[in-house]
Amino acid sequence: MTIIIGLRGRVFNLRRLSAVEALYPAVGRAVEMGGAVHWCMGTGRGRSIQDIAGQSAVSFLVLQRLARHCAKLGARLLPSLGQPEAVPLVDAICSQAFLAENVPQNWKSEDIGFFPESSYEVSIPLRLQNENVKSNVMIGEFVSEAVIIAESGVMAGAFQIGGTTAWNNIAYFVTTCDEFLIGEEIYAAGAYLSENPIEKSSLIGQDVAKFAMVLLMLIGVATVALGSQALVNLLKM
Repeated sequence: MTIIIGLRGRVFNLRRLSAVEALYPAVGRAVEMGGAVHWCMGTGRGRSIQDIAGQSAVSFLVLQRLARHCAKLGARLLPSLGQPEAVPLVDAICSQAFLAENVPQNWKSEDIGFFPESSYEVSIPLRLQNENVKSNVMIGEFVSEAVIIAESGVMAGAFQIGGTTAWNNIAYFVTTCDEFLIGEEIYAAGAYLSENPIEKSSLIGQDVAKFAMVLLMLIGVATVALGSQALVNLLKM
């Protein structure tokens, strides 16, 4: 229903996500301190293809917004990847973002760091230190590398924005990042950044369904506590 409403032109307003809004100040901080901006999306080792694809799509949207901010403010952007198939996509996203801000000459494809396999969690901490990174954005499917990269960012004195749906790594981002996205906020950020009415409508529809389920549970608990089995019998039908 919410998707149909969205297709008819209704614009749903999503609440502001502080982690997304912090992208611009993060780039500004790096420029003021004469440092670079780093972005990475994790390796996703041991996770399902669906999880990796969903979070990777959001991470690329974040990169697109981040790249435009870097182009506008004159910051050096350093993407780091562990997936070879993502390298040309990241290059295209960044080059288009810099072109959109009329400074295509400021983007250097050689600033993309490709670190396959185990070198990913070893090379990125070194990159944060050696390239004078002052803002670090980590959005995606992170596994064992989460704590290593996040702690290295703290040691480098970087302003950090993190986000993942991997529940066992959320704690690392909460304790080391200045702003973060927790769990499903990742997908909300995707709808927030895309400005796609269908995605926004779908997100609103999911929230409405969740509220309805919680309300139904509360009503069920209340009716059973009062000795009525009406709702239970209704659900059994």
